[in-house]
Amino acid sequence: MVGLSMSRIRSAVAVGIGFFARQPRSFRVNIPRAATTNFLYKLTQQYQPIYITALGADSVQLGMVNGIGGAAAAGVAVPTGWLVDRYGPKRIFLVATLTMAVSSLVFAFSWNWLATIPALIFVSMAIRLNNTACGTVCGSSLRNEDRAVGMQLCDSVTALPSFVGPLIAAFVIGISGGLNATGIKSIYYLWFGGCCLLLIYTLRVFSDPVQRRTGRGATSFSEGIREVLKEGQAVKRWIVLSALAETSRVASLLFWPLYAARVKLTDALVLGAMGTAMTVFPLLLALPVGRMADRFGRKRLLYIMIPTYCLSLVLFILARSPVELIVSSALQGFLQLSLVTKQAITVELVPTHLLGRWLGILGLFLGLVGIAAPVVGGVLWEAVSPEFVFLFIVAVELVKIPILVTVPETLKTRSSI
Repeated sequence: MVGLSMSRIRSAVAVGIGFFARQPRSFRVNIPRAATTNFLYKLTQQYQPIYITALGADSVQLGMVNGIGGAAAAGVAVPTGWLVDRYGPKRIFLVATLTMAVSSLVFAFSWNWLATIPALIFVSMAIRLNNTACGTVCGSSLRNEDRAVGMQLCDSVTALPSFVGPLIAAFVIGISGGLNATGIKSIYYLWFGGCCLLLIYTLRVFSDPVQRRTGRGATSFSEGIREVLKEGQAVKRWIVLSALAETSRVASLLFWPLYAARVKLTDALVLGAMGTAMTVFPLLLALPVGRMADRFGRKRLLYIMIPTYCLSLVLFILARSPVELIVSSALQGFLQLSLVTKQAITVELVPTHLLGRWLGILGLFLGLVGIAAPVVGGVLWEAVSPEFVFLFIVAVELVKIPILVTVPETLKTRSSI
C-alpha cells in the first residue's frame, strides 16, 4: 500500500515536472517569486486579526479597519489593470513588493489598533497590485487546454514554502511572548526581511511574458474598459459571481482564526497546524483537480467543490477537538481549489490583450466587497453570534451555483498533460 502510494506520488511529480519544463520562461521564473510572496503573506495572515484585537479592537472595529483596506484595494484596481497592460507586470510586482515592505514595518511599530490602518491600506494595495499582475502572467503564458492544470500547478508549487509559514510563525511567536501583541509583532520583522530578498529577485530574474511585450497599452484607459465589456463573455455575471466568492474568502480569512482562538480556545500551535492543513490539502489535490478541469470542464469541478467547502464550514462550527478542527481546516482548502479553478475561467472570458484591464475592473468590485464583507462579518459576530459568520458564508457560496449555470464553459480543447 505504501509502495503504491509512493509510486503514484513519484508519477505525479514526474508529470508535473514535464509540464512545467515545457512552459514559457516567464511562467517558470514567476513561480519562485509567487512562492516567496505567498510564504510572507501566510507568515502573518492568520495571526493578523488576533494581533489587531490584541491592540484593542473589538470585532466590529476589526471589520471596519479591514474594510478600509478593501477600499484602498478597490481604489487602485482599475488603474493597475491598465498599467499592467501598458507597462507589463514586472514593474507592478516591484511596486507591490515595496508597498508590502512598508506595510510590514508599520504593523511592527503599531501601538494600538488605529495605528494598523495605514498598514492594512498598504498591504491591501500590495495584494491587489500583485494579484492583478500575477493573473496576467498565467493568462498570457499558458494555452487554453493547459491553463487549469498550469494555474493549479502554480498554486500548489507556490504553496510549498507557504505551508510552513504558519508553523514558523507559531514557533517565533512562542519564543517571543506568546499569542499576544508582543509575540505576534516579531513576525512582521521577518516579513520585512523577506520583502527585501523578494525585491532583489524580481529586479534581477523576472522578465515580462513575450506575449505582453508586443502590444502593450495602445488603447486608452476608458477605451480599454469599453473593450472589455464589449469583447468579453458574460463579464457582468462573472463580476457578480466573483464578488460573492470574494465575500466568502475575505470573511473566512478574517474570522476563522479569531473563531478558533476565542471560541474554540486553540493555542498558537494548533492554530498553526490548522493553517498548514488549509494549505497542504489543496496542495495534494491541485494537480489532479487541474487535470480534471482541463479535461472535463471548469464548471463541473466547481459544482463539486462549492458544496464541499460549505460542508467544511459546518464541520468547523461543530468541531470539539483539535483533530476535528484540523480536519475541517483541511477541507476548507476546497475554497482555494475552487478559487484557482475559477481564475482559469476568469482569464479566458476576454482576449489576452485585455487581461490587465479586465482583472483591474474585476479587482475594483472585489475591493468594494473587501470593504463590506469584514463589516458585515463583524456585525454578525457581535449582534447575532460568531457561528452566524460562517453560516452567512455558506449561504453566499450556495448563491453562486445558479449564477455559474448561466456562464459559458470556457474550455475549448480537451487535452490531458
